[in-house]
Amino acid sequence: MTKLNFGIIGHNISYSQSPKIFNSIFTCRQIEGEFTVYDFPEKEFDKHLPLLRELNGFSVTIPFKEKMLEYSDEISDSARTIQAVNSVKVENSRFVGFNTDGDGFIYGLKRLILDKELQNILIIGYGGAARAIICALIKNFKIESITVCGRKNLDSDKLLNRYFSYVGLELKILYSVVTQLNRSVEYDLIVNCSPCGDINHRNEFPLPEDFEFNGCGICYDLIYIPARTLLLSKAAESGWQVVNGYPMLVRQAVESYKIWSGDDISVDKFTQDLLLTQEEQV
Repeated sequence: MTKLNFGIIGHNISYSQSPKIFNSIFTCRQIEGEFTVYDFPEKEFDKHLPLLRELNGFSVTIPFKEKMLEYSDEISDSARTIQAVNSVKVENSRFVGFNTDGDGFIYGLKRLILDKELQNILIIGYGGAARAIICALIKNFKIESITVCGRKNLDSDKLLNRYFSYVGLELKILYSVVTQLNRSVEYDLIVNCSPCGDINHRNEFPLPEDFEFNGCGICYDLIYIPARTLLLSKAAESGWQVVNGYPMLVRQAVESYKIWSGDDISVDKFTQDLLLTQEEQV
């Protein structure tokens, strides 16, 4: 096999663990490969297109997931439904867009002991990751209600029509501002899809400071650096199960590798093997 050239595009992502994960993949599969982080502001996107067309594939993160839709010559059904691309295969300089967020999220969730049904869900964030996760939850569980919240008071009709009408199916999706959350609700699952708490916003908490974790649910933060955010710490103190985004990240990387390389591997099995060698990161 010839040398494979992969990468990731985003802004303020110098902390990315993707090169480490892909180097482990290259070692395990005994192939020659290189993974590069392309960190640049959104206004420089067009300037990097010629370089990206020379790769075999690349991951896409904030702030380019929605923008990549416009530049994809072809997109998968999942990317079309979610209206966001997080993985691109390059074929003869053409961009083929995929979205692996949902599968990665479910993989991380199912590593926990799910001793009750997930019915009432709180999603923090309005972006592509939030939409992917809603789709995945609807596909895998019998959800009764999903509340989507953020810090900005956005018009719920516009949110529904622009972003969420195609992911909700028959499910009623509620919209709220963080400060106006109904705090008496007992959520089974809270998912943070916002950057609040990540390495660039380490001291930020995505919910009101006096938010109470009622009942005994699961708190899932897509952030993986730091491994234990303020959100996860407060949830754990209240007796909740917690999980960060690292298993999801590894699962996404393995699935992208399979898409980009054509290597016929069992994605879940290979992800499990990689995580066993990097357990300190989880």
